[in-house]
Amino acid sequence: MYILGLTTMGDAAASLLKDGKLIAAAEEERFSRRKHHSGFPWMAVEYCLAEAGITLKDVEHVALYWKPWVLSHKAWQALRSATLSWEMFQARIDRGVAQISESYLGMFQYPARLRERFGPSDFKFHYMDHHECHAASCFLVSPFQSAAILTADGTGEATTTMFANGCCDDITPRQRIKLPNSLGQFYSSVTNFLGFDMFGGDEWKVMGLAAYGKPTYYDFFRNQVVTLEGKNKFRVHIDVLDHHLAKRYQFSKASSENCEENLCMAGGVMFNSVMNGRIMTESKFKNFYIQPAAGDAGCSLGAALLVWSRKLGKPAQFEMDHAYWGPKFSSDQCAAARRKDDRRWRHHRLVQRTHGVRSARAGRTQLRRRPAPRRHARVAQPQGETA
Repeated sequence: MYILGLTTMGDAAASLLKDGKLIAAAEEERFSRRKHHSGFPWMAVEYCLAEAGITLKDVEHVALYWKPWVLSHKAWQALRSATLSWEMFQARIDRGVAQISESYLGMFQYPARLRERFGPSDFKFHYMDHHECHAASCFLVSPFQSAAILTADGTGEATTTMFANGCCDDITPRQRIKLPNSLGQFYSSVTNFLGFDMFGGDEWKVMGLAAYGKPTYYDFFRNQVVTLEGKNKFRVHIDVLDHHLAKRYQFSKASSENCEENLCMAGGVMFNSVMNGRIMTESKFKNFYIQPAAGDAGCSLGAALLVWSRKLGKPAQFEMDHAYWGPKFSSDQCAAARRKDDRRWRHHRLVQRTHGVRSARAGRTQLRRRPAPRRHARVAQPQGETA
């Protein structure tokens, strides 16, 4: 039995299960060469089918990582913003209209578009909850029979953070934090404030730069933007820095007290390795599993796994212990590609040999680097792409 999982907005991707085991997965950006590709992952789907040696006719289930009809909560938050600022309200309306027309409505056409592109098929199409897809992508492929599960990102349909428990093949959400309370969107707002593009995936640039800086504004953020109120409360002061209308959220006692020793994590926020390190060293959990494709791309895998475990009632079949599920290339293929574009290769080597020669206007001196000794060109070893 083949199950195809899809992510279709940012970080578009496809994953393919055969009898519950992952056999192929890839992000569309690997083929389109557009970072954080947004749109339907046509080429990733083609790759997955080709890798399995099948056509769409052989696929029995297709799972999408989103429920496009869940709109009421976002609509209510947009209306509330009008009481604070007309500009804030207008920005949310403009963004919401674009999402509905360009993304959400199109999701209802996916079954027909798949058949138009890949031929007739009797597959059943499933719309799955976004954060439950994140949860499935980490717990159902982990080495644990039971675990606490934490997912956090900018937002799903309405949820921004979810606490859940996993036991055997079942995932039970315990608590959901919904918009406007979002750590992911708080991070995005800081990214935009610094002049980067939060809609272009620049949060990762800010995350990388943070390791080279000093916490000059730590006290400002701690005391005026995100303040703690006791053990299980926090408040975001939107009058200082706003992304959405974050007011106040109180974690329930059940969320902060969990008897599990294992923790599984997924969601774009989990790319923050410094945060992950603090969770590992400062929490009571002893064992951890973080989905390597923690962002939305991993939801293509989670959506397929949810159909396998929840819709079909099948037990988990494999443990994901590496992330090499995409296209791979042999040494001969790499060498052939080099020969095909030999002129470009030679130009690259010429630039490498001469880039050390610079003219220094001050003093009219020249800095010259000794040419590197001639070496045989190394050919890349086979390596797959992450989902």
